[in-house]
Amino acid sequence: MAEGRATTLLDFAIAASVAVVPVLLLVLLLVGVARPLDTVGQAARNGDRHVSVREVAALKTFERAIVRRDAVSEGPPSVLMLLDR
Repeated sequence: MAEGRATTLLDFAIAASVAVVPVLLLVLLLVGVARPLDTVGQAARNGDRHVSVREVAALKTFERAIVRRDAVSEGPPSVLMLLDR
């Protein structure tokens, strides 16, 4: 009887690669079909609906620092004034 060739690790790697490629292509096809085609247009329309918590925190942090230019009565502080603080 003829002995069969021993299966090597390289053979398993090649078989796994060949088996994974069709599965990945199928997933890519399903994602392409399931997702809407124009997501950029929807994001622009629904931009005000969802706001990040980080954005709100940043806006609250800097809200008090924003001052109209015509509301400022004095100029920038002098060096001595800054040192006295």
